[in-house]
Amino acid sequence: MSSGNACSVGTDMLELDCHITKDGHVVVSHDNDLQRTTGHQLLISQTLYKDLPLLKSSLRPEFACGVISSEIIVSFDRCLL
Repeated sequence: MSSGNACSVGTDMLELDCHITKDGHVVVSHDNDLQRTTGHQLLISQTLYKDLPLLKSSLRPEFACGVISSEIIVSFDRCLL
C-alpha cells in the first residue's frame, strides 16, 4: 500500500482522502463512488463496510505506471499501523 511505502522511506506527511461507510467505518478512498476502483456502481456512504467490493486487480492512473493487487478498501485505522 502506498501509505506504508511512504512511511518506510521516511515521509514526514501524508494526505489521505477518507469517507465514512453507512455503518460508520472510516475508509481511505479518493472517490466516494466505487465505479472506477471496483467496477461497482456504489457509494461508500451508502454501503456497509462488510459489503464493500474488492478493488480492481489493476488500476493505472494517468500520472503513474503500476498495478494494485486485488484487496479490500482499506480502513483508516489500518493506515495508521
